[in-house]
Amino acid sequence: MFLFQARQLRKIDELVSAFDFLESCDEGFRAKVFEPYDTPELLVDIDLLISGAWLKEHDANTIDPSAHAAAYAHMEHLAIGWGRRDLAVACRKYQAIILDEYGNDKDAALSLLDKGLNAYGSTSSELIRAKAKVLYRANDHQASLELSSTLIEGDAPLSETEKAFLGREAAISAEKQGDFNVARRYYLFGAVAAEACGVSDMMPMHIGLLADAALASWHAGDRETCLREVGVVLKKLATLDSKSSLRAAHCHAVSRHILLWLDQEATGEVRCIANDEIPRIYPGLVSNPEPHPDIGKRFLPALELSWYMLAQIENHCLLDVGITRGIDAHLPKGPVREGLILLTEGKLYKAFHTRNVELFLSTLAETVAEFALSTMIGGKEKSFDVENITYGAFPSPTVEEMDALATLTEQQILSFAATCFLDNDAASYDRLMTALAAPEGFTRRDELVECLAGRANGTDYYTRYASLLSDGRKTLDQASPLSPSQVFELALKLIETGKLAGQIRLLSKQALIWLEGRWGFIWERQRFLLRQPSLHERDISDAWEQYEPNETAKILVILLATLPTLGISNQSEISVVLEDMLKAERQSIASKPTLAATQDATPGRFKRGHTHRATILND
Repeated sequence: MFLFQARQLRKIDELVSAFDFLESCDEGFRAKVFEPYDTPELLVDIDLLISGAWLKEHDANTIDPSAHAAAYAHMEHLAIGWGRRDLAVACRKYQAIILDEYGNDKDAALSLLDKGLNAYGSTSSELIRAKAKVLYRANDHQASLELSSTLIEGDAPLSETEKAFLGREAAISAEKQGDFNVARRYYLFGAVAAEACGVSDMMPMHIGLLADAALASWHAGDRETCLREVGVVLKKLATLDSKSSLRAAHCHAVSRHILLWLDQEATGEVRCIANDEIPRIYPGLVSNPEPHPDIGKRFLPALELSWYMLAQIENHCLLDVGITRGIDAHLPKGPVREGLILLTEGKLYKAFHTRNVELFLSTLAETVAEFALSTMIGGKEKSFDVENITYGAFPSPTVEEMDALATLTEQQILSFAATCFLDNDAASYDRLMTALAAPEGFTRRDELVECLAGRANGTDYYTRYASLLSDGRKTLDQASPLSPSQVFELALKLIETGKLAGQIRLLSKQALIWLEGRWGFIWERQRFLLRQPSLHERDISDAWEQYEPNETAKILVILLATLPTLGISNQSEISVVLEDMLKAERQSIASKPTLAATQDATPGRFKRGHTHRATILND
């Protein structure tokens, strides 16, 4: 009864009056009052007796650091007289909290705690924890972590709630010092404690700590563990009502936010959110126990989309931890079209980066089905609506729909063949040729395949590109090297078609390495094929040394410098094309927020609404 009444007090002065009343009572009465705290089976924390009034004053913003620190000092003195060491320690702890958090007097708080440790024992977990908190607030993370680690590793007798906060703060301190493995371990320590509290309001913190542990794994370089643990977070979010509390709303919103950050990190490409801001994170973000009061107003995309995003990230990481394979188990209402769009992007990205022919062809068929539907219903804006998702898979396209998308399909096929060639992967190039003999889910011209296989000569832009790739493929078998004009034209087509296919970032990185090797060979072995090479040698050398913000721009600068040595009749026309492309590339880079040099914010996507500007070299 006394505990219940004490918890209802709204003023610290009222709590002091209650203590003064107890002081006037005999020892027997006080023994009955404190009996619940001495009965292990009841699990009643002495802290509850004195925290209620402090919380009420905190909520009312009426704490007076000087007066209320003195009030708890008075209650500590009385508790010592009653032989209640546990109560005296708790009172000293609250004095330190008030001096530090409300009086901004870190030194006074630390001095008070050090004296308390001398008086009550240097192993007092409550006071050690209080001192660690003061140091944590002062950003002395090394000293705070040392104390917190002592408590965690020593299994200090703290409440589960206190352990949850202890684990979180210790993990943040470890993370700020770059020790991500320790941070992960302490986030998980806090998560276990938060779940063990058995209090519904601690479940968001439990889930948030699991998410923060996953992010620590990512920082430590363990992406597999990170993705698996984020999967656990999404499963638990399905059981948490986002409207049940502000903490729950925060946990839901920020758990979705970190997926954008993870994808940004996986691809190196900026993912903009509101007001063109870049997703950012900080230690302990998801488990923040004091979220922004407006967080509950944010729109929450369907949780199914989070699963698709996680699968997309898995593919962008070039991993297989079972998320993509097992995604259907997390879609109680079946597939979501908006999610499938995300997933096909990721799978196409993975196929290109791993040169996985089977994955490429199956995903190409899925993407053609996606674009066929998008075309039928009036564009991407109508097929991708995060706020009103559509359940169901993409219907199989008709032959007519596949034929209408043949150009886009061929851009993808050529770009995939290019990445195989540039990576010296003849086996994958040849597997692609074999598989293209009997395509499923898309159409392509027989002439294109014949040119890619070297059995025919190209007659238009794309078949000419295919013939160049075939010639390049033959060089992998020690055939005659490409001529300077072929190297130039192939590099230009790699850039033009790669941009349309949405694979410019990968192809540009590969092409720049290839071009550097080829140009070195040309300069040493094929110089006689160049026109006045000495006249242009300095400009070419400067182009290679010139800084450009990404590989695409670098290649365009090099092509501009080498163009005069090729002796082609339409040099002026090609020069204008290159200059326009370079100008557009630089403007595109300048207009984007930057993580690092970024090129295409949507990897692996067809570029709709673009007409190809065919560039033909006239020898």
